[in-house]
Amino acid sequence: TALSISYYTAGPIKRMEEVLDNILNGMDTYLTVRDADALAGIAKRVNSVIEMYKNNFPTLRRLVPELDRGLSTLLQDLSDHGLLESTIVCCYGEFGRTPKIDWGSPWNGGRGHHGKVFSVLVGGGGFKGGQIVGSSDAKGENVKSRPVYPQDLIGSMYTLLGIDTNATLPHPLGVEAHVLPGAADAIGSAGLLNEIMKS
Repeated sequence: TALSISYYTAGPIKRMEEVLDNILNGMDTYLTVRDADALAGIAKRVNSVIEMYKNNFPTLRRLVPELDRGLSTLLQDLSDHGLLESTIVCCYGEFGRTPKIDWGSPWNGGRGHHGKVFSVLVGGGGFKGGQIVGSSDAKGENVKSRPVYPQDLIGSMYTLLGIDTNATLPHPLGVEAHVLPGAADAIGSAGLLNEIMKS
């Protein structure tokens, strides 16, 4: 599983210096800001592999505390330097994981892909803190209330960053390409995350 912690700012780029230290056993994930000014205007995506197909529980016991420290340090540093409100931070995996644990060999307590339900953490950049949007059923197998689709999340982030979600993009073949899919594209959408977006 590729775990992504991303941060995006809408301010001007001041300088492109390395501002990240490594955690999760040397993988690229944010630990601390060395130079808060260097964050202004930089869009950075960092990925780490937290493999949950096999031995899910020992892996998470080792890596989740490191993720907690790194993510909380990022949020605190941005806040301390007055950058949190102009920076969107999100943390997510590329897929949800099966609620049912596979104890058989070779998985030994692993979890497979499960695209119906998964979690995303967002903060800063105009998102309200301490909020939850949507819920799953008791087993975490299906959405119970307020589904959120990828384009709902992306559209909300674009909106907060001042990007026109109805804009078109250049395409090398001259095809009309949009920043976000439209209704004609028949891609699921339940709307922007207005519940957690500051006005």
